[in-house]
This record gives sequence, C-alpha cells and structure tokens, in this order.
Amino acid sequence: MPFKNSITEDLKIIQLVLDQLQENLFILDKNLKILKKSKGANEFISLFDSSLERDFFEYFPELESKELEDFRKDSTQNTLEIKSYKDFFSGEFIYSILKTDTGYLVKILSSQSNESSDKYPNLFEKMPEGVIYEDSTGLILDANPAAQQILGLSLAQLQGKTPIDPKWHLIHMDGSPFPPRDTLPSTVSLRTGIPISNEIIGFFDPSTNSRKWISINSTPEFRSGELKPFRVFSTFFDITDRIETKRKLKAQNELLEVLISTSTSFINLPEEKLHETIQHSLQKLGELVKADRIYVFDYDWEKETSSNTFEWFAEGIDPQLEFFQNVPLEGLDDWTEIHLKGESIVVEDAFALDKESRLSQILISNGIKSLIAMPIMENQACLGFIGIDSVLNHHVYTE
Repeated sequence: MPFKNSITEDLKIIQLVLDQLQENLFILDKNLKILKKSKGANEFISLFDSSLERDFFEYFPELESKELEDFRKDSTQNTLEIKSYKDFFSGEFIYSILKTDTGYLVKILSSQSNESSDKYPNLFEKMPEGVIYEDSTGLILDANPAAQQILGLSLAQLQGKTPIDPKWHLIHMDGSPFPPRDTLPSTVSLRTGIPISNEIIGFFDPSTNSRKWISINSTPEFRSGELKPFRVFSTFFDITDRIETKRKLKAQNELLEVLISTSTSFINLPEEKLHETIQHSLQKLGELVKADRIYVFDYDWEKETSSNTFEWFAEGIDPQLEFFQNVPLEGLDDWTEIHLKGESIVVEDAFALDKESRLSQILISNGIKSLIAMPIMENQACLGFIGIDSVLNHHVYTE
C-alpha cells in the first residue's frame, strides 16, 4: 500500500509544519470539517472554548452566513475575505478563506492591534463581572470564572442549562417569581434583538445556601446579513450587599416609625386602655419583624420568678402565656446576669445549646428555634424583657 503510506506521510509532514506556526490556520474539508490546525489556531480557539474537538462553525458561528454559502457554490471564486464581529471581548476578526482541491484553507487575523487582541480574552477570564453566553435556543454555552463564582456553579454545571433552571428559584425585587422564561433579559434580547439593561434578579446560590441578587445586562449578537440573533451574552455583577443594606435600612425606618407611634400612644393613656394599647403595639412589632410570637415578661427578683404578662402570636402559632406564670429563675443564672447588665440575649439555634441546660429544655419543649430577648430597663434596674420567637423557621435576630 505505498500510495496510502505516501498520503499518511504527507499528512504527518503537514501537521509537523502546522505545529510550528503561530498563525491562526485551519485546514478544512469540503464540508467545512476541521482536518488540521496550526499551533496558533489551537491556542486561539482555546481562548473561547476549552474543547479542541468541535466543528469549525461551532467555534465561529458568526461565519455561517449566506455570503459563505454563495462562495462555496461559485466555482469561479477562489478566495473570500469576511470581516465579522465575534463578541464584545474579542472584537472584529478578518477571515481569509482559500479554496483548495480538497477543501479550504482559513486564516484568521484580528482587525485590532496584537496588544488589543491579546487583552480582550484575558479580560473575559479576569474581569470581576460575570459573563454568560447563550445560543439561539437559550442554552448556556460558556461562562467566565466570575460568573461561576457569583452563581455558585462550575462551568460544567452551567453548560447546557437555561437561565430559568428551577433550582435557581429566580425572583423579582418584590419577591414574586419570574414568570415563564421568555421574560428573562437574555431571552427577550434573543426574541426581540434589543439589548436589556439593569434588570435586577434574585436567585438561590447552592454553594452558600442563600439568596443572592444581581444586576444584569444582555446584548444580542447577529451574523452578517441576518435579522435574528444567533447568540446573546449577558454581563452581571453581584449587588447582594447593596440590596440587603437597603432592606435593613428600610426595616429600621419602619421599626423606628412603629416605636415612635407606640411610645406616643402611651401619652395621657387611661389605665383601662393600657392592656389594649400594649397588645396592639406587640402585634405591630411582631408583624413588622415577621415574628411567630412576641411577648413581655416581668421579673420578680424577690420571689426569683418571671411571668409572661403580654403576648401576641401569628396565625397558626400556639399561645404560651398561661404556661409561663411564676417561672422559677433557678438554673437561668447566665440568662438573668446578661439582662441585669442591660444586654440582649440572642439564640440563633436552640438546638445548638447545651441540651442539659434549663434554657435549652425550655426552648425546645416549646418548639422555639430562635429568639431575641431584650431587657426592659429603668434607672439601671431590669424590670423584665421583651422576647421575639421564631417557631416555624430559624431566624437570625440582631439588636
């Protein structure tokens, strides 16, 4: 089989030559399948995709156009030069295509300076904003390291997903869920061809088991001569801290309004209205902080007991007031010492307390998962405390 061996040797020689070339050269068959790549071409496409085994159009979908199709059919035309904008980070490239007896030779040059050409792929990898590419069907093709870090998922976990994956539990600022996926910024851009800016989306981050917020922009990309986008890229950044700060400030202002309203309601209040007013104030506070139960306890230091005097509880929560009358303070020394200093007590997880302690036994037996207990002080004396319980879910309370 000398002829076959000769072809094999020729291909080996060609590959050896290509392995030394820094130019971006591709040898394609007549169906535009990649047969050989130069060293420079391998390095070049690795900037856009970690896989080196894709077909030519999978690397360069922007070239799949009527202009190239006509060139392939025209037997009188042997060369073609196409300028095409690849994406924001890579800019515009010049694709020089030469017909050969067995297919095509493609050389790719950047229309920018070498310095700029090297800079943009590096920007994609190192920029702090997340970047995601989706194909025309909305499936994720690629994501930079920042996107993976913000979303809490690896590239392998992201690829092939859509941005409406149920595991992300996407929501609006008001907490309502995102409707069907055709309302997402990237999907709107694919459908309409219009960029979308500054859309705020909340999602569940599986790596931290918490809610995060991002501000996202989406930009559609078009092939030459086509009206519909073939791809869309979205850039986004983490605004969780900003959203949480804004929410805390809003909650503090609302709490301040309630406290001012509550304090003024006691001015010149007839004694017979006192119980009703306190009860109403507890309800307003409980609803504001989304508590399951809020209550007032008085301390009787002479008898070393404490009694529940007022209580408000949310719908579906059992009242406890009648069970907490003249409760002995024995075994609650740590608790009372903190209150006598005028300091609050915060329990994030009752089940994490020493199970032998009396406090743990009281909380767990009454189904309390988290609480905050704030002392009521007058002239350096502790008269009692206001407590807020979370029964259905754990909650982190702050003073």
